[in-house]
Amino acid sequence: ENEWIDLDVPAQELRPSATLTNGQCFNWLVVDIEPAEAGGTTHDSPQKQQQSAWGTHDAKEWVGPLQNRVISIRETPTTTHFRVLHGPATGVKEDLQRYFRLETPLAPLYEEWSRADARLAKIANAIPGVRILRQDPLECMMSFICSSNNNIPRIAKMISSFRETYGTFMMEIPTR
Repeated sequence: ENEWIDLDVPAQELRPSATLTNGQCFNWLVVDIEPAEAGGTTHDSPQKQQQSAWGTHDAKEWVGPLQNRVISIRETPTTTHFRVLHGPATGVKEDLQRYFRLETPLAPLYEEWSRADARLAKIANAIPGVRILRQDPLECMMSFICSSNNNIPRIAKMISSFRETYGTFMMEIPTR
Protein backbone atom coordinates (compact mmCIF):
# COMPACT_ATOMS: atom_id res chain seq x y z
CA GLU A 1 0.00 0.00 0.00
CA ASN A 2 1.16 3.56 -0.76
CA GLU A 3 3.65 2.27 -3.31
CA TRP A 4 4.98 4.73 -5.87
CA ILE A 5 3.42 4.18 -9.31
CA ASP A 6 4.94 5.46 -12.54
CA LEU A 7 2.66 7.86 -14.40
CA ASP A 8 4.48 6.69 -17.56
CA VAL A 9 5.13 10.18 -18.89
CA PRO A 10 8.55 11.33 -20.14
CA ALA A 11 10.15 14.35 -18.49
CA GLN A 12 9.77 16.53 -21.60
CA GLU A 13 5.98 15.96 -21.44
CA LEU A 14 5.49 16.70 -17.71
CA ARG A 15 7.56 18.46 -15.08
CA PRO A 16 5.56 18.94 -11.87
CA SER A 17 8.30 21.32 -10.67
CA ALA A 18 7.30 23.74 -13.44
CA THR A 19 3.58 22.94 -13.59
CA LEU A 20 2.63 22.95 -9.91
CA THR A 21 4.68 26.06 -9.10
CA ASN A 22 3.65 28.48 -11.84
CA GLY A 23 0.70 30.13 -10.10
CA GLN A 24 -2.20 28.30 -11.74
CA CYS A 25 -2.98 26.20 -8.66
CA PHE A 26 -2.46 26.80 -4.97
CA ASN A 27 -3.23 23.51 -3.26
CA TRP A 28 -0.03 21.48 -3.66
CA LEU A 29 2.32 21.49 -0.66
CA VAL A 30 6.03 20.89 -1.13
CA VAL A 31 7.39 17.87 0.72
CA ASP A 32 10.97 18.29 1.90
CA ILE A 33 12.74 15.01 1.33
CA GLU A 34 16.20 13.88 2.26
CA PRO A 35 18.70 13.86 -0.64
CA ALA A 36 19.02 10.06 -0.41
CA GLU A 37 15.26 9.75 -0.87
CA ALA A 38 15.15 11.94 -3.98
CA GLY A 39 16.48 9.04 -6.02
CA GLY A 40 13.13 7.31 -5.86
CA THR A 41 13.14 5.33 -2.61
CA THR A 42 9.91 5.30 -0.68
CA HIS A 43 9.13 6.60 2.76
CA ASP A 44 5.99 6.11 4.76
CA SER A 45 4.67 9.61 5.29
CA PRO A 46 5.15 13.14 4.06
CA GLN A 47 7.88 15.04 5.84
CA LYS A 48 8.01 18.78 6.50
CA GLN A 49 5.89 20.69 4.00
CA GLN A 50 6.05 24.35 3.08
CA GLN A 51 3.05 26.67 2.89
CA SER A 52 2.90 26.54 -0.92
CA ALA A 53 4.82 25.26 -3.90
CA TRP A 54 5.35 28.79 -5.27
CA GLY A 55 9.00 29.64 -5.79
CA THR A 56 10.31 26.15 -5.05
CA HIS A 57 11.28 25.00 -8.53
CA ASP A 58 13.93 22.68 -7.10
CA ALA A 59 11.31 20.69 -5.17
CA LYS A 60 10.74 17.11 -6.25
CA GLU A 61 7.67 16.04 -4.25
CA TRP A 62 4.24 17.56 -3.55
CA VAL A 63 1.13 16.52 -1.63
CA GLY A 64 -2.33 17.74 -2.53
CA PRO A 65 -5.98 16.88 -3.04
CA LEU A 66 -7.34 15.45 -6.26
CA GLN A 67 -11.08 14.87 -6.12
CA ASN A 68 -11.71 12.69 -3.05
CA ARG A 69 -8.09 11.66 -2.58
CA VAL A 70 -4.85 12.96 -1.15
CA ILE A 71 -2.06 12.31 -3.64
CA SER A 72 1.71 12.54 -3.42
CA ILE A 73 3.50 13.37 -6.67
CA ARG A 74 7.24 12.87 -7.11
CA GLU A 75 9.32 14.12 -10.04
CA THR A 76 12.30 12.01 -11.12
CA PRO A 77 14.85 12.83 -13.84
CA THR A 78 12.98 10.68 -16.37
CA THR A 79 9.31 10.47 -15.31
CA THR A 80 6.73 11.31 -12.63
CA HIS A 81 5.56 8.96 -9.89
CA PHE A 82 2.50 9.18 -7.66
CA ARG A 83 0.93 7.43 -4.72
CA VAL A 84 -2.39 7.66 -2.94
CA LEU A 85 -2.09 8.75 0.70
CA HIS A 86 -5.84 8.82 1.34
CA GLY A 87 -8.88 7.72 -0.60
CA PRO A 88 -9.61 5.16 -3.28
CA ALA A 89 -6.72 4.07 -5.49
CA THR A 90 -8.99 2.92 -8.31
CA GLY A 91 -8.73 5.16 -11.37
CA VAL A 92 -6.17 7.55 -9.89
CA LYS A 93 -3.70 7.15 -12.76
CA GLU A 94 -6.37 8.07 -15.29
CA ASP A 95 -7.51 10.99 -13.11
CA LEU A 96 -3.93 12.32 -12.94
CA GLN A 97 -3.55 11.91 -16.69
CA ARG A 98 -6.69 14.04 -17.14
CA TYR A 99 -5.60 16.57 -14.48
CA PHE A 100 -2.25 17.09 -16.23
CA ARG A 101 -3.90 16.90 -19.71
CA LEU A 102 -1.50 14.19 -20.81
CA GLU A 103 -3.73 13.27 -23.75
CA THR A 104 -2.27 16.30 -25.54
CA PRO A 105 1.40 15.86 -26.55
CA LEU A 106 3.50 18.93 -25.73
CA ALA A 107 6.26 18.45 -28.32
CA PRO A 108 4.17 19.53 -31.35
CA LEU A 109 2.80 22.52 -29.43
CA TYR A 110 6.26 23.61 -28.26
CA GLU A 111 7.53 23.28 -31.85
CA GLU A 112 4.68 25.36 -33.26
CA TRP A 113 5.00 28.06 -30.61
CA SER A 114 8.79 28.15 -30.97
CA ARG A 115 8.53 28.69 -34.74
CA ALA A 116 6.13 31.59 -34.12
CA ASP A 117 8.12 33.33 -31.36
CA ALA A 118 11.89 33.35 -30.79
CA ARG A 119 11.53 34.28 -27.11
CA LEU A 120 9.12 31.41 -26.51
CA ALA A 121 11.60 29.07 -28.23
CA LYS A 122 14.21 29.97 -25.59
CA ILE A 123 11.69 29.53 -22.79
CA ALA A 124 10.47 26.19 -24.17
CA ASN A 125 14.04 24.88 -24.20
CA ALA A 126 14.70 26.10 -20.67
CA ILE A 127 11.45 24.88 -19.10
CA PRO A 128 10.19 21.64 -20.67
CA GLY A 129 7.07 19.83 -19.50
CA VAL A 130 4.96 22.81 -18.39
CA ARG A 131 1.28 21.96 -18.55
CA ILE A 132 -2.01 23.78 -18.08
CA LEU A 133 -3.96 21.87 -15.47
CA ARG A 134 -7.52 20.63 -15.84
CA GLN A 135 -8.65 21.82 -12.44
CA ASP A 136 -12.02 21.35 -10.84
CA PRO A 137 -14.10 24.28 -12.18
CA LEU A 138 -15.11 25.49 -8.71
CA GLU A 139 -11.51 25.37 -7.50
CA CYS A 140 -10.37 27.25 -10.59
CA MET A 141 -13.05 29.92 -10.15
CA MET A 142 -12.29 30.37 -6.43
CA SER A 143 -8.56 30.66 -7.18
CA PHE A 144 -9.27 33.27 -9.84
CA ILE A 145 -11.51 35.30 -7.52
CA CYS A 146 -8.94 35.13 -4.71
CA SER A 147 -6.11 36.16 -7.04
CA SER A 148 -7.41 39.68 -7.58
CA ASN A 149 -4.92 42.08 -5.98
CA ASN A 150 -3.36 39.36 -3.82
CA ASN A 151 0.01 37.67 -3.52
CA ILE A 152 0.68 33.94 -3.86
CA PRO A 153 0.97 33.09 -0.13
CA ARG A 154 -2.28 34.93 0.62
CA ILE A 155 -4.11 33.20 -2.25
CA ALA A 156 -2.86 29.80 -1.04
CA LYS A 157 -4.01 30.60 2.50
CA MET A 158 -7.48 31.68 1.31
CA ILE A 159 -7.91 28.53 -0.80
CA SER A 160 -6.78 26.41 2.15
CA SER A 161 -9.31 28.18 4.42
CA PHE A 162 -12.10 27.49 1.91
CA ARG A 163 -11.13 23.81 1.85
CA GLU A 164 -11.02 23.59 5.65
CA THR A 165 -14.37 25.38 6.06
CA TYR A 166 -16.39 23.86 3.22
CA GLY A 167 -14.49 20.71 2.24
CA THR A 168 -14.43 17.18 3.59
CA PHE A 169 -11.61 16.26 5.98
CA MET A 170 -9.43 13.57 4.39
CA MET A 171 -6.22 13.48 6.44
CA GLU A 172 -3.86 15.58 8.55
CA ILE A 173 -0.72 16.72 6.73
CA PRO A 174 2.01 18.09 9.01
CA THR A 175 3.36 21.47 7.97
CA ARG A 176 6.22 23.62 9.14
